[in-house]
Amino acid sequence: MSEAPRQPKKRQKYSYADKYDMVLFNDVNDLSSTVDCYFPSLTSLKRHSAKNLVLDWASPKNRAKIEANAKST
Repeated sequence: MSEAPRQPKKRQKYSYADKYDMVLFNDVNDLSSTVDCYFPSLTSLKRHSAKNLVLDWASPKNRAKIEANAKST
């Protein structure tokens, strides 16, 4: 019996404007509130990944690029 081929997982791509909104929200609120607001239905493991994603976007190196691209669109 052969199994059906697995479908690849679909990834969510966020625009620079969305990323910038999340970073600004994170500046005013804490990280848990940011994840709750923008990623409401995640499991524990996925929540941890989302927190790392927001922290990466909020880092000074990435933030400047995200801010510049968000304002240009």
